[in-house]
Amino acid sequence: RAGNYGLDPVTKYNDEMHTLDEALCKMSHTVVEQMENIKRTEKLRRQAELLALTEQINPHFLYNTLDCIHWEILGGHQQTAASMVESLGVFLRLSLNHGREMLPLPEVIEHTRQYVNLMNHRFQSIIRFTFSVSPDLMNFSVPKMILQPLAENSILHGFGGQQLDPGVKSPMISITARRQADTVVITVEDN
Repeated sequence: RAGNYGLDPVTKYNDEMHTLDEALCKMSHTVVEQMENIKRTEKLRRQAELLALTEQINPHFLYNTLDCIHWEILGGHQQTAASMVESLGVFLRLSLNHGREMLPLPEVIEHTRQYVNLMNHRFQSIIRFTFSVSPDLMNFSVPKMILQPLAENSILHGFGGQQLDPGVKSPMISITARRQADTVVITVEDN
């Protein structure tokens, strides 16, 4: 009942009770081993999912962004092209980040901000990006690609992607992070 599964036999005599005691103890040790195996397997599965998510840079996004930069340069818009190259550089640096899966929350928000900047250039839109992080969460680590896909969904599905929905006035993506009791609550919202 106390959750202690590492039991050893307690009976003194070599009778039926001792046999039952040994069998129950052996079963409890097997339960502990199985629980540890499940924990290890789950941890490995989560790590594999995180790795797959964090190492994924959509090739179409990269090709389209480079193509957009190309056309900005050919069109004589050097400032726009330079701003896009800068945003792409910061975005890629944070995406790759020497294989680290977890990053401080402000870096992950910056990564997402650079993504929104690139989308604004690419689609010639004016999506505002705001964020508010509780000061005690400035060193809080999160998976590095946890927020950017949510911002991407807002742009593609909430705002209509390349052809911004004219019904959405002043499109905005907002991220807030705060502590609520023992939990950290991170919210990504669009209008």
